Amino acid sequence: DGVKEIKLVADLVVTNAIVIPNGAEITLDLNGFTLSIEDNGVRYTIANLGDLTIRDSKGDGAVNFLGICNSLNPMDNTEPTVPAKLTIEGGTFNCTSTKIRSAVYNHGSVELKGGTFKSLGGYTLSNQSGSKMTITIINGNVNGNVKVTNGIYNTGATLTIDGGEFSATGDKNVLVAYNSTVTINGGTFIGKCYFSDSDLNLAAGYELNGNNEIVKK
Repeated sequence: DGVKEIKLVADLVVTNAIVIPNGAEITLDLNGFTLSIEDNGVRYTIANLGDLTIRDSKGDGAVNFLGICNSLNPMDNTEPTVPAKLTIEGGTFNCTSTKIRSAVYNHGSVELKGGTFKSLGGYTLSNQSGSKMTITIINGNVNGNVKVTNGIYNTGATLTIDGGEFSATGDKNVLVAYNSTVTINGGTFIGKCYFSDSDLNLAAGYELNGNNEIVKK
C-alpha cells in the first residue's frame, strides 16, 4: 500500500510495455539513466492506468524510442475505472518511432512540471476526448523548463499552459485543437496554430496574429 518508489540504477531495456495497474501509485526516478523498449511491435514504453509520477533527480535521464500512453492500455484498449493521472517533473522523452503517435498520448489527466518532449512520427503531446493536460512551471525544479518540439494535438480536451517553450517543424502546427478548450497563461510559441470549434483563452499580453501564431503583444 502507499506510494511505491522505483529508482533506476542503470540503463534499462524492456521487452514489453511497462503497465502501471489501475489503483497503483508509483514514483519513477530516472536518476540520470535511460529507459527504453525493444523494437518488437509493442505499442508504447509505458501504459499508465494508475497514478504515475516521473522525475529525474540527477538530470540526463530519458525514456527513449516509444512514448507513454496515459489512462489507456494500448495492448487491449482497456481503460481504468478512474481516469489515470500522470505527472512528469523532469527527464527527456524521445518518441523516435514513426508508428507511434506521440511521446505522451493522453486519455486521462496529465501535469507537466518539467522535461523535454520530442516526437518523430506525430504530434509530441496528444490529448484525446475528455482528457486534461496542465503544463506549469515550478520554481526550483531541478530539470527546469518544459520544452515541447513538434506540437500539441487536442480533440475534445482541455489544455492549460502556464509556461514553457513550444515549437513545431515542417508542416506541423505548434498547437492544434478540435472541440477543445485551450488556455494560455504563459510560454513562448514558435509556429502556427489551428483551432476548430474551440475556445482559446489568452492571458493579457498575448494575441493570435493574422498568421495564426500566438505571440506576445
